Amino acid sequence: MLPTDLPEDPYFDTWHDVARYDDEPDPIAHIHGSCDGFSFVFMPTSEGRTIVLAQGRADAYAALEGEPDAIYESLLRARPHLWWRLAQARRCHGPAGMKRVGNTFRTAAGPGWALVGDAYHQKDSIDAQGIYDALLGAKLLAEQLVAWSQGHVPWNIAMARYSAAIYAACKPMFDATMGRLQREIYSVPPPAVAKTMMRWMITHPDYGRRYAALVTRQLAPSAFLPPLTLLSLAARGAWQRLRRKLTGSDPTDPRRP
Repeated sequence: MLPTDLPEDPYFDTWHDVARYDDEPDPIAHIHGSCDGFSFVFMPTSEGRTIVLAQGRADAYAALEGEPDAIYESLLRARPHLWWRLAQARRCHGPAGMKRVGNTFRTAAGPGWALVGDAYHQKDSIDAQGIYDALLGAKLLAEQLVAWSQGHVPWNIAMARYSAAIYAACKPMFDATMGRLQREIYSVPPPAVAKTMMRWMITHPDYGRRYAALVTRQLAPSAFLPPLTLLSLAARGAWQRLRRKLTGSDPTDPRRP
């Protein structure tokens, strides 16, 4: 049984002219895990702007002193592998965010009412599933509302079907997100593990492709990282890193100005 009491604080701001991570022609999103209770995401948008998200354990944020704006920037400045991309960039306004994002399911429906989106089910934004879950819930609810309005089923049966369908649709990804929070935010792996096996695995392109398929619901959470896949990714990632080292380059290390 995965724990669900894993509150997190996400803060973000929009930046202009963030330095590119590499020489790829099209900017892509990057996730940076620091293995200390915080994680950072760079998300390119439009007109040269990039959303930079700093998300971390609620208790880790609470231990930091100062105003949110100063805390947000200090977290980025303290990490050279991130800050070199921001040193010449400009911030658009000030950080926005939430405190202690919770993870829960509520009763989906009752006499004369039904819930969708975050009103029914909320979970940490680390896997960016909120909009998908809200649209899916609206679709499943609409199907049952049509059946009820046309007299095919009574309200209680329609809402029981909706409740079962939306829970079954959301629960696997909910468990996957709780597992990722536990591994990447609430656990601090030994540095030797973080800098070897974990790094080799998550910097391999196949890991990125699998993660993209997971968060777009093209890959079932149960099929994301079975043990053999995990070991294969770590081994191939280690070989990839060694080969690049031998040729004098390592794209898994950010460039420095």
